[in-house]
Amino acid sequence: YHCSQPTISRAINTIINTLNTLLPPAPTPEELDPRLYCVLDGTLVPCYSWYNAPELYNAKRKTTGHNLQILTDQTGNITYISHPFSGKTHDVTALRATGILDTISPDHITADKGYYGIGCDIPIKKKPGQKHLKDYQRRFNHKLGKIRYVIEQAIANLKTWRILHTDNRAPLHHIPTIINTITKLLFYQPPE
Repeated sequence: YHCSQPTISRAINTIINTLNTLLPPAPTPEELDPRLYCVLDGTLVPCYSWYNAPELYNAKRKTTGHNLQILTDQTGNITYISHPFSGKTHDVTALRATGILDTISPDHITADKGYYGIGCDIPIKKKPGQKHLKDYQRRFNHKLGKIRYVIEQAIANLKTWRILHTDNRAPLHHIPTIINTITKLLFYQPPE
């Protein structure tokens, strides 16, 4: 359309900043129902590999990005998305920083093995030297997987936003604003 890339970038930034200002804030952990039984997982939102930001590098995924903690109810409706943490932040550290555990008891949360040690319902791990899980342990893990699939689907739906599943080349200081704006859009309910 005969526009330069800087002109397009300025237009996108203007739209994002306007939406971020006008949209009401997304739910906070304090607003969650403490009786809620929920499913939790973390995801990495990839971004450009900035030379001056080594904290964005996630060794497990071998790429750079931002860690988001996502909480759904047991039907798969997203109830909370955290602000972006640096990519090297472990899921447990990010979860503790969100304040979710101050509102919702860990025994009301189903999660994956990455949340070991905080009291959530997680799959049973094999002990060192153990070749196989026992039958009842496999059955438990299978039933837990039937609960956890909703968070995987919710994250897949969330990442239909192209900017959340491809390397984001926006300036580093704009990325949290972009992610927060998308989060606000997901939770936005127009007035009746």
